[in-house]
Amino acid sequence: GLSGKPPGYGSGGATQKKTVEVIVMGKKAVAIPGQRLKDVVRAARAPVRFNCEDGKCGTCESKVNGRITRVCVAKVPASGCRVERK
Repeated sequence: GLSGKPPGYGSGGATQKKTVEVIVMGKKAVAIPGQRLKDVVRAARAPVRFNCEDGKCGTCESKVNGRITRVCVAKVPASGCRVERK
């Protein structure tokens, strides 16, 4: 995991995994394609609320690249994405 590493660690250098940029409500975050978008949104302390975390209730629905998406079950796309209020 990324625990204990300073922010920005591993960017430019020999990283094992390719990272992409995710803009969460205007804040820049770095993520790994296929990572749970929920974790990225939480790490960015974005004002997205989660409830069922199972893709059913719609509490966490946000626009991801302009499409309404349930963040709790979404994965980070290979080219990164932008998460906005719906």
